[in-house]
Amino acid sequence: MPENKQTILCVDDEYSILTIRKIVLESNGYQVLTAENGRKGLDIFAAEQIDAVLLDYRMPGMNGGEVAQEIRRSKPLIPLIMVSAANEIPEDAKNFIDAFVEKGKSPGQLLELLDSMLKVRSHKHPELGGDYVVFVNDQRRYIEATDGACDLLGYARPELLGMRIEDVSVPGSERVVEMFEKYLEDGLMEGEFVLRHRMGSHIPIHFWSKAYKDGCLAASWTPLAASLQQKKRASY
Repeated sequence: MPENKQTILCVDDEYSILTIRKIVLESNGYQVLTAENGRKGLDIFAAEQIDAVLLDYRMPGMNGGEVAQEIRRSKPLIPLIMVSAANEIPEDAKNFIDAFVEKGKSPGQLLELLDSMLKVRSHKHPELGGDYVVFVNDQRRYIEATDGACDLLGYARPELLGMRIEDVSVPGSERVVEMFEKYLEDGLMEGEFVLRHRMGSHIPIHFWSKAYKDGCLAASWTPLAASLQQKKRASY
């Protein structure tokens, strides 16, 4: 449950879904504003202090991709989660949303993702530099990732966020879980690992990960080919 009451804007043309989502979010400590179409959603977004947006795709008038694009123009960093009955992320929304959740999934999964994204975007960790930085939650789900990390794995950002570490790992899930539990226990972990690209190829990396006192779980990756090049330059 969030420590401070934050305001979530829910945009969906189905009244019953808006009602249920409002009840669930408010019972978890959020303030909720609702809109039955994209234009009304944008009007509320412009008039109120909104902390995150939950957005349907298929709506009369403006679809969710068009609404997301307008939101991004005014507030590029606001968490924006599309919740849709579509089987896959609409192409015209991929570049503007942060994550995608299919309607019908457990409300707990949406809450977990929303809580985590709001938390990780509330502050920064300056020592986490580089092109390949990711954040996960305690369920091993990715909740934030740089463009470089997404490109390395071959996923659009809203495809990667919400996936688990083992979903993009070559080792078996048992080893991933074991490593993650040790990482949580120790607070720090560094070593080599093999990721799996969307197309199936293996990506060896060097990783440095830290469990911060504020609850953030973050890692910085270096593809091993790049790491070897850096070592060679340092030896000259």
